[in-house]
Amino acid sequence: MLVAERDAESRETLCEWLESWGYKPIEVSDGEAALQVLSGDGAPQLALLDWAMPGCDGQDICAWMRAKGEAEIYILWLVDETERSGVVEGLKTGADDYALRPLHGHQLKQQLRMGRSLVDLWRELAEAREALCLQADRDLLTGIWNRRRIMRFLDKGFLSMRSNGTEVATIMLDLDHFRRLNDTQGHAAGDAVLRTVARRISEILRPYDGIGRYGGEQFVVVLPDCDAHSASFVAERLRRAIGEAPVRIPGGRVSITASIGLMTTGAEMGIDAERALAIADDCLSLAKERGRNRVVTYGDPAPELDRGRAA
Repeated sequence: MLVAERDAESRETLCEWLESWGYKPIEVSDGEAALQVLSGDGAPQLALLDWAMPGCDGQDICAWMRAKGEAEIYILWLVDETERSGVVEGLKTGADDYALRPLHGHQLKQQLRMGRSLVDLWRELAEAREALCLQADRDLLTGIWNRRRIMRFLDKGFLSMRSNGTEVATIMLDLDHFRRLNDTQGHAAGDAVLRTVARRISEILRPYDGIGRYGGEQFVVVLPDCDAHSASFVAERLRRAIGEAPVRIPGGRVSITASIGLMTTGAEMGIDAERALAIADDCLSLAKERGRNRVVTYGDPAPELDRGRAA
């Protein structure tokens, strides 16, 4: 807790009270020092500020803190009776409460208890907001990104590609005969397979690659700053990793394979993220037509690749 009080005797008394109540006060005597503490790393979340300190007063500090967006610091002003008339108007700058001198220990203790409760509530709300944002971006079953989030990541990759002259690879991946698995083994088995496949894919990717569940048994993988040769290598690694070992499901194990379509795009091609995804999807369809459990890359020299569909 920060204690910013110009009068040394009052500051000493305050700190004695606070220590007896279980707080660890940080003492300063002017506004400049108070600002330095509040703007540093690990700044306290409770602050007792003298209304009329030298350097800059309590109002100045509050206005500065709130302008920075530091709303989760409880600020209580220490005010003389003669200053009381300006306090109500001054509270608009962002203080949470005030205490009149001479201070009464019991009343101040209760105000600080309320302040600490507010700080705890603000923290809980911030954690809840963060959890909601995370949940909004995640597929609840697999924990990887959902369709909306992976599409935003793909768009971002294309913006970076145009700015930096790099390439971006778009992979569409579909689990082979997944509906048959659901029909014969049940949805619990299908869920176990999806979670395992998401984990196997994630273990191969770089920290700055993206993976999302596009829908059902389809996944999208985005490889920023990745050329065609490297992307083909990654796509083949994904295919092998998915089928390398049976997946444990309720009541046993099941083998699974994947068909993959790959499109690597450079700025000179003049296509957008949506078109690249459509081409990767066309390549995926060709992989299935050719017998599944394989990678088809746009530009493959194979004669059966329908360039009209993927152009």
